Amino acid sequence: MKLIFYCSKFPPLAGGAGTNAHYMAKYLSNKGHQVHVVCEHIPGLKKEEQINQNYFVHRVSVPVIKNRGSGVYFLLLCLAVAFKGIRLIKREKPDILHLFD
Repeated sequence: MKLIFYCSKFPPLAGGAGTNAHYMAKYLSNKGHQVHVVCEHIPGLKKEEQINQNYFVHRVSVPVIKNRGSGVYFLLLCLAVAFKGIRLIKREKPDILHLFD
């Protein structure tokens, strides 16, 4: 089964939804399911990362805004994650989409 998880904050950033997505993806990928996580890119981390054979992380960049905690930044982040996710959906044709935000 193929799954795509959407979340804005993902480890190493703190946040319950991102941590939950990570542990769910790790567990399901170890059971043989292919899991893709789409999240925010953090400087210093790879934009595309393969954690194990079935677990992939896709990080998207958002234009730099002075206040990362603002509503405008969060809206831009959600849009960037959505656009990356749409391309991923077309390519991977997942069975399940799980949105954390």
